[in-house]
Amino acid sequence: MVNAASPLPAIGNGHAVSQGKHNKSISRNEQLTKEHSGGTRPPHPKSMNGTGPKSPSRLKKQMQIEQYLNQHAVDATLTAAIQDALRTDSPDPLRHIATYLMKGKGKDTSSNATQPAESKVGGRPAGAVGTFLRVLMVNDVYILDNFPNFATAVKEAKAAASALDCVAISTLNGDFLSPCIFTALDEGKTMLEGLNKAHVDYVCLGNHELDLPFETLAARLKDFKGVCINSNLRNPEVSHLPPYATVKVGERTALIGGFLTEDESIYAPTPKLNFVPVTEACLEVWERAKDDLGSTPDLFLPMTHQLISQDRQTAEALAKNDELKTRTPCLLAGHEHEMFVEAAGKSVVIKVGEDAERVGIIDIWWDASGAVKSAFKAVPASEFAPEPTALDYCKEKNDWLSNLMAAEIATLPSACSSKKVRHESSGLATFLLTMVKKGLRKDKVELVLLQGGGIRGSADYQAGPFTMGDLYKEFGFDTHMAVIPLKGQIIAESIFNSRSAPKPAPNFLHADDAAEIDDEHKIVKINGEPFDPERIYTVATYQFLLTGLNIIQPLLSYVQENVAVPTIDQCRPVKKVAMDYCVKETWRKLFDAEKWPTGEGATPTQDAISMRVAAAISAADSNNDGLLDEDEVPLRLAPASRFSLACFSHVPNA
Repeated sequence: MVNAASPLPAIGNGHAVSQGKHNKSISRNEQLTKEHSGGTRPPHPKSMNGTGPKSPSRLKKQMQIEQYLNQHAVDATLTAAIQDALRTDSPDPLRHIATYLMKGKGKDTSSNATQPAESKVGGRPAGAVGTFLRVLMVNDVYILDNFPNFATAVKEAKAAASALDCVAISTLNGDFLSPCIFTALDEGKTMLEGLNKAHVDYVCLGNHELDLPFETLAARLKDFKGVCINSNLRNPEVSHLPPYATVKVGERTALIGGFLTEDESIYAPTPKLNFVPVTEACLEVWERAKDDLGSTPDLFLPMTHQLISQDRQTAEALAKNDELKTRTPCLLAGHEHEMFVEAAGKSVVIKVGEDAERVGIIDIWWDASGAVKSAFKAVPASEFAPEPTALDYCKEKNDWLSNLMAAEIATLPSACSSKKVRHESSGLATFLLTMVKKGLRKDKVELVLLQGGGIRGSADYQAGPFTMGDLYKEFGFDTHMAVIPLKGQIIAESIFNSRSAPKPAPNFLHADDAAEIDDEHKIVKINGEPFDPERIYTVATYQFLLTGLNIIQPLLSYVQENVAVPTIDQCRPVKKVAMDYCVKETWRKLFDAEKWPTGEGATPTQDAISMRVAAAISAADSNNDGLLDEDEVPLRLAPASRFSLACFSHVPNA
């Protein structure tokens, strides 16, 4: 049974010791199992008879017994039989238990009964008394590719739950819509449906969900078949989201929260976000749930999306709470894209890395004394066969995207890379910003600046075709470009300071190809003219940099004192600027516009343009239908000049 709380109006544990702070990769056979036992257990110095270490044969026999008991769920069955005897106050408990076991409570317990094959998800934990909880988790997913495998893992866990006396749930701990090429095209529709196909039960907001306008985010979440839990973001647009959910685990209750980092430096300056700090919100939600339920939950599972250092602080704070220190075995965490399994306080912080490449499986149970125990393992997603329905969906969407994204939109003049845009100047960054500058020609932009954190592809390129997919991969965000006047001295100092910062530096400023910057990060020329520190230049840059993102000085201070910053509505998204330019360039090539008169006063009239377009279409229109089809584009312009038509030939299903 699962329940979600109404929105807030405003605002015996176990733990493991990690094998180091983080693990960046997990091999097929390296399934990293951790058992959390409520503290550090010293090695047992003697065997059960007290005479010395156990022999290998004895250890082997014990392992065989434990495996057999787990495989046949003996512990759970005996526990259920004893509980039934207690419930009925049986005068002969041994006979009652024997009868219960023989009847099997309606199940076939004969030796010929077919036993379910043990899944890679795992069997019943040794020592578990009563119903236990199994959580399958991923975090920070920006592609569809591994959702079919995750769907299979979830379905296997839920199919086996009854036989194991288990409740199985699935979570995605933030960043499930953005940044993503699909979301750049359809505002999150494809990725949201991917969550449904993957059978995700619970999500919390990640910082990149807030890349979308609140209205768009709310519209997307209406289509989610699971529960989006929002425990600490109090903006009215998301106030309808429940602050917690409860899951019944047998007779016990687990409380799930969803907490997003309050570090406002990683968000756009507008709209203003109203956070309750994560640790404070954890305590708030716990007390709120106790009041709502009229009882104290048996388990607290916070989904968090914050840096590992912040997760440590949260775990350490929860360990100081008399109730939560024994009820919070782990933090289901996200935000970093590497794997972390790290003990903190009385909990273990678990992150499995990005894109669902691994499935985190956490078992949480109670032993005979009532103490909470837990164990974790990470299984490569490839270990699970793709679920057919999810696989079909993934293939359909990826095929459409591949068709569209393979369209060539420009040509790279030389090999370049975006892998070190936070460390050094980049030929790829220069190429992109030059394209943007040409797209802003009507605004008479003299210089385009963009921070390294705004270029996301981390890829190497050879000279030759540059595709629409490459563009969307590199410009992962909307990145609204503001056009403002800037004094030369401010430009020079901002570039120098941003490039001189410790690396990696997400605020490392890149420029278009008309800005000549030397190895000491000093500007030499702009547009072929000697740089003038006293001159006012017309500059296009990311609007968020002008209101506090990455805090580039003296740019921020100067703008706050001297410049009226355009609103978002007055700015154009960088992908749209670049795409508009590429489309226009394609049509110019298609209609030989490059041969038309250029220069001041030489712009052709509208009638002249119409006549040239009509003549070009007539010449290429081989079937005389008055339309220019993709296969009628002149071969000399293929494939680059066909991409405009391709963009309109493949529309994603809404």
